[in-house]
Amino acid sequence: MSKTKSKIKAISKLLLVFPIVLTIVFTVSCSTNRGVRSLISSEAPPNDNLKGLDTVPNDAVFTLVEVMPEFPGGEEARINYLVKNLKYPEVALNNRIEGKVFVTFVIEKDGSIADVNVLKGIGGGCDEESIRVIENMPKWIPGKNHGKNVRVQFNMPIVFKLNVADKGKK
Repeated sequence: MSKTKSKIKAISKLLLVFPIVLTIVFTVSCSTNRGVRSLISSEAPPNDNLKGLDTVPNDAVFTLVEVMPEFPGGEEARINYLVKNLKYPEVALNNRIEGKVFVTFVIEKDGSIADVNVLKGIGGGCDEESIRVIENMPKWIPGKNHGKNVRVQFNMPIVFKLNVADKGKK
């Protein structure tokens, strides 16, 4: 009799811990070039690689800028957005597909999202779901070079991980 209650209690604890683990996985797996940002901040000596950026075409897309784009509210808000809005596709759930979908997109000068593409997918509807969630993100705080907003390419992994209860389904 106590074993049944223990199993239910254990599963309940796992279901409560899952969002926390998912948040940690997102935090660890998402890269934002923080190390690079500190190398080219105003505190660092001038970087010869950034000279002449004023002559770059107006529609150029950067991968490295003085001030990287930021999701409104920061990293924690971005992770919360993903956790709240990402739906596990039924096909992936039924076929127990897990993994990381690597998505690339451009953050425009006004902070809007454009050119969303999957760099590496896992199938089962996860690639399409990743694109949907990225395309529906709120506007970001745009990246800047020499005080001007610029277009910046951003890469992001999106983790699809089944919890214990989902792994038993089929």
